[in-house]
Amino acid sequence: MAHGIHGLNPSIPPGPLPTRPARRGRSVREDHSSARRDFGKVLHGEVENQKEVQFSSHAQSKLRMRHIDLTSEEKRRLNEAVDKAAEKGARESLVLMSDLAFLISIRNRMVITAIDGEHLRDGVFTHIDSAVVI
Repeated sequence: MAHGIHGLNPSIPPGPLPTRPARRGRSVREDHSSARRDFGKVLHGEVENQKEVQFSSHAQSKLRMRHIDLTSEEKRRLNEAVDKAAEKGARESLVLMSDLAFLISIRNRMVITAIDGEHLRDGVFTHIDSAVVI
């Protein structure tokens, strides 16, 4: 097989390159748009899940031990308190709500411990940079 200039095969005539057969179904643009929507749904779901304050195992045991059952309204208020503290740049906050106190890692949205009114009176809280009263 003889090669022409710069290794090109002279037996292949010059001209337009062959085209691929047309895709059936969705276009590439539609595929990308669909993928973006799916990714957006997943991302939005993750963000929504992160917004909810979580309770460490220690905080959960304190709540059980002290027979503290938070209502959905109280949880909503805790979430709002964490949002406010985060807006101010807080990292570790003491959140006071009625006769309860919560030590919360704002960055992780994690309740580290929960204290009821009876145990709150003698409490000394260290390593906090803010307090939120709700």
